Amino acid sequence: MKYLSLLVLAVNLLQAQHKVKGVFKDSISNIRNVALYQLVNGESKYLKYVAIKDNAFVFEMDSLQQGYYRALYQNIPTGYVDFIYNKESIDFEVDSKKGQTSVAYLASRENQLLQAYNYNIAGLQQKLDSIQLAFFKKPSAEVAKYKEVQTKIDGAQSYYEDLAKNDYCIHFIKASKRFNAPLPYTLPGNYIKSIKEHFFDAIDFNEKALLNSTFLKKKISDYVFYLHQHKDVATQNTLLIGAIDTVLAKTTTLALKESVLRFLIKKLIVKELKDVTYDALDIYKKLPEAIQDTEMLQKATQQSKTLLGAVAPDIKISETNSLHKLKEHEKYVVIFWSSTC
Repeated sequence: MKYLSLLVLAVNLLQAQHKVKGVFKDSISNIRNVALYQLVNGESKYLKYVAIKDNAFVFEMDSLQQGYYRALYQNIPTGYVDFIYNKESIDFEVDSKKGQTSVAYLASRENQLLQAYNYNIAGLQQKLDSIQLAFFKKPSAEVAKYKEVQTKIDGAQSYYEDLAKNDYCIHFIKASKRFNAPLPYTLPGNYIKSIKEHFFDAIDFNEKALLNSTFLKKKISDYVFYLHQHKDVATQNTLLIGAIDTVLAKTTTLALKESVLRFLIKKLIVKELKDVTYDALDIYKKLPEAIQDTEMLQKATQQSKTLLGAVAPDIKISETNSLHKLKEHEKYVVIFWSSTC
């Protein structure tokens, strides 16, 4: 019994040594702490924070489940590192000013594997896209080269899927697979149409690993905002609404539909897309009230009133006068600090 107890204790000690260590490669002066978040349904759930010492920080991960996590050290677009935790220690270096794009994983099979996949597939895909663009200018050229690179992409995809078949990162590797036509397109319009039609082919909207990460929303953002641009505002608005409808049709639950809509509404407001914001808000209001985020809805509705092109609210100027009653001049300039003023 004594030896059995010692064995159990030794196993427990080994299991309780999983840590995430981050080291800043550059000199930092104004960063004191790093907060740890877990991504749940695409939202950041705060867990804890630690102090930085000697340009490094360490999170104990013993009690945490496998999943997608974020180490946030500055509240700026590049002030964080996202990583997969799957019951293994993680060691990485990062440039505080560049964030995620500068991460080098010194230890962690999951993250090293996913990073290697993303790097190698991106390089091959860029080559294939370059051949496709050249084909538009000179059809019939480079067909053999196109097929050669496409074969390499298929081979790399299979290789990494096999390597990661027992790992958590397999979900992201599979979902990142991109459709490439067997032959290059002659017309750009057909090429773009193909990308749109097959954009979500490899993505399972029910997959928990994707839902509990930033992956799905990044893909949705790319689909809606980068594949549906047009120089004519009215045409672009129509395209964007159509794209949003396509995405919502793929959502499998009301909760996911609400989460995706809430995410898109915030993006639309930042991009000052007034008409599409109004339409998206109307769609959101038709969801069951029980699942609506009333605070977000109220804030978004308020913000939508001051988007570019919107009719300014009838701001009260005095006890007897308001903005809409001003008639002395053709135009007025209204200066305000925020949409809540």
